[in-house]
Amino acid sequence: MKTIWIFSFLIIACHLNLLAQEFCLMPPAGPPGPLNESTLSLLKKNTEIQREISEPSTHIQKGQARGSWQALVILIDFPDYRWDHRNDSNFSNADFIYTTQHFNDMLFSQGTYKAPYSQSAYTGSMRDFFLENSYGQFEVTGVTTVWYTASENLAFYANDNSGFGSYPNSSRKLVEEAVELADPDVDFSAFDNNNDGLVDALFVVHAGPAAEEIYTVNFPDRKKYLWSHKSSISTLNLDGVKVEDYSLEPENGTIGVFCHEFGHALGLPDLYDTDGSSEGIGEWGLMAGGGWCYRTGDPLGSSPSHFTAWSKERLGWLEPIVVTGNVMQIEIPPAESSPIAYRLWTNGQTGGEYFLVENRQNLGFDAGLTRRQKDFSLTDSYGLIIYHVDNSGRQSNENRRIIDVEEASPYILNGQGIEQLDLKRILPTHEFLFNGNRGDNGDPFPGFSQINNDATDYVGERDLGVFDENSIPNSKSNNGFPTSVAVTNIRLSGQNILADFFVEPVTSVENPETEESSFPGDFVLQQNYPNPFNPATTIDITVPVSASNVRVQLEIFNLAGQRVRLLLDEVKVPGKYSVSWNGISDKGETVASGIYLYQITAGSFFQIRKMIFMR
Repeated sequence: MKTIWIFSFLIIACHLNLLAQEFCLMPPAGPPGPLNESTLSLLKKNTEIQREISEPSTHIQKGQARGSWQALVILIDFPDYRWDHRNDSNFSNADFIYTTQHFNDMLFSQGTYKAPYSQSAYTGSMRDFFLENSYGQFEVTGVTTVWYTASENLAFYANDNSGFGSYPNSSRKLVEEAVELADPDVDFSAFDNNNDGLVDALFVVHAGPAAEEIYTVNFPDRKKYLWSHKSSISTLNLDGVKVEDYSLEPENGTIGVFCHEFGHALGLPDLYDTDGSSEGIGEWGLMAGGGWCYRTGDPLGSSPSHFTAWSKERLGWLEPIVVTGNVMQIEIPPAESSPIAYRLWTNGQTGGEYFLVENRQNLGFDAGLTRRQKDFSLTDSYGLIIYHVDNSGRQSNENRRIIDVEEASPYILNGQGIEQLDLKRILPTHEFLFNGNRGDNGDPFPGFSQINNDATDYVGERDLGVFDENSIPNSKSNNGFPTSVAVTNIRLSGQNILADFFVEPVTSVENPETEESSFPGDFVLQQNYPNPFNPATTIDITVPVSASNVRVQLEIFNLAGQRVRLLLDEVKVPGKYSVSWNGISDKGETVASGIYLYQITAGSFFQIRKMIFMR
């Protein structure tokens, strides 16, 4: 296995050398406050740990995260720190809830899970999270073992180094023991989901809290605990398959930690800033800080934010629509229920740098967006998110990230726009808009042009509805060249977003009416709603005034191209029409769950959209 020296650093006047292999880490819940010499030294240490992560699992190919996968959860405690341990000021365990059944419910139940100590009637499981994010294409089931006990005390594995010390004083040794203890009770071959001879999803849950959770008064204590991460052990051959990759979580972890680490198991990289100097994409994606989001009154991490459209594309759950010409009045449905995102670059080119646009609303698991807004009882964060993607970048480079959020409402200082995600968040001063945070209601478009006097909140109308080469931020390339990309006239329409897209040079984007002659807006086929749906959905179509005596057909197809249902086939006069479908085929049978295409054909005009039926 590949071994790399990670770093040497100064902490409490001692140099420590750490040896690590391919760690992908859960970002901390937050830096400490107040800061002092001791906490700054430890923060530097944790930043250096994060800086040296490497790419996650590579044996999962795009499109393989479909159907139903089985995950294995192994529970392990320590002789001096059992799962029902109470004598720890950093860990509340009064009710002894962390049983095998608890983890089965939290991770693998469907539609029923309520996180402990939450005010919401329902918070959702990891299985629910992946079903929602994949639009019904991927679900996670699995098995949780009984609690086993390691051979050594917790301090042996943590080694005053959060578990990242040299073997055997490390998390890897603990994982090896967990696998060996579970071997008599587990058929590991049942967890090779894509038949490549490797166990795909192994969670090892240890007793006690995680190091990244401890971020306030007892911040220095985090080195005594284990940091959640994804990594690998030396190969163990069991039941005809290889056990290598694993992720490590604490017993009190909410689903955000598990979902984040499972994202690594599926091949996704971390999207926070791995050198710790900023927040990356913050809470706008699970693979950054989104694993800590929550609904008001619920525990941290119980409502993790969705994967970004960029991550969903890599997983094969959506295919962005490439905008090849200037178009007006695009209606964008919520990303939480519709696999819709738009890709924009000069003249529709499809190179390694581009803008990716999606509509994020406070729906489903995204009801937790964003933590800052929940912490201070401020307005929820929702709207159009514009990502700047550059495949040649690094997530630690604020000037050229792999994926960056173009914040609609930057803090203007000396004529320059300061984007809070490009600063480091320090709790609790992340309330102030010039101090850095992981996401606020000014990030999505349309944005705000005004803030209140103490700079803790936006005020007035959401009046910033233009993103182009002259706006702050702007649509220039990372090399500073014009791209002709503009998103204008951005406005809310219920939970949908309306916008005009430009990828070709125009005389003016200040007055979109001048472009109407180039817009092929004869017939309109809207996104169905609700989506996903059960038992029925509605499709709105518009027949323009210019159309007369044109036969309009509306058909449903499966992904094999077979027609499932003919919904409409008649001549329509100009006007708006709504057509419903209840998931019944032309044969009178209820169709299977999955993605379907619906197509309008009218003379020479046709358009296709996707919908998801869930039984």
